[in-house]
Amino acid sequence: MQKRYMEFKESVAKTVTDTSISVSRDNPPIIEVINDANGDGMDSDKRKIPLLVYVAREKWPSHPHHFKAGALNVLLRVSAMISNSPYVLILDCDMYCNDPSSARQAMCFHLNPELSLKLGFVQFPQRFYNINETDINDGQQRSVWSKWEGLDGLGGPILSGTCFYIKREALCGTQEFRDDVDLVKLKKCFGSSDEFIKTMNIYYKQNYRTKLKFRENKVQKELQLLASCSYDNDTKWGKRQVVDSSWFEKLHLAPLRIASI
Repeated sequence: MQKRYMEFKESVAKTVTDTSISVSRDNPPIIEVINDANGDGMDSDKRKIPLLVYVAREKWPSHPHHFKAGALNVLLRVSAMISNSPYVLILDCDMYCNDPSSARQAMCFHLNPELSLKLGFVQFPQRFYNINETDINDGQQRSVWSKWEGLDGLGGPILSGTCFYIKREALCGTQEFRDDVDLVKLKKCFGSSDEFIKTMNIYYKQNYRTKLKFRENKVQKELQLLASCSYDNDTKWGKRQVVDSSWFEKLHLAPLRIASI
């Protein structure tokens, strides 16, 4: 990973200093498999990461990109085609999980048979760095993250936008999928991709594409479509609450040892 990063850094530095290269603000979608644990002859160190895919969504100056929300929409669609993992960890680009047990702790709640059906996400405290040692103004918001009170009227703790493990079903929903459901209605809500709609069916098995399958033209075209900036035009994607808030709950976890960031 460090080697790849240094190569990328050198490439960027070279591009910046090369005046012959013109930079366009029209950025096409880029989807590249960096590490595929199913590959033959792979180093044991790389096998520690099951699957690592780089995704850069399409951006045009004439199309609103909706910042982080737009990026998450693309990642959710593309990842559904790649792995379709039932749980997703959302982190800001400048944050990381400093305790690997945070995933285990979150899964203890998500996989609890008494909670799973009505649990939407597990929120970990958001921690801030480079704060004054005295922190007299409580910039780290320790009091808020330790114990939140008076939020029953709001349905529980808010979703901070980072540091949470969310159920994919809570974002996309499955109640739309019935035997008699109209495909046209589904496309009006989720877009034109038949393959993407198929991944959201509750009976759809988890997918795991190898690097060889990524090279197939059909798969590449589908991923490029899902990462395009105009995919959700004229759809209800992002405008309609797919999941009824009455059937899932949120859980805020503030352990003694901070398990997120």
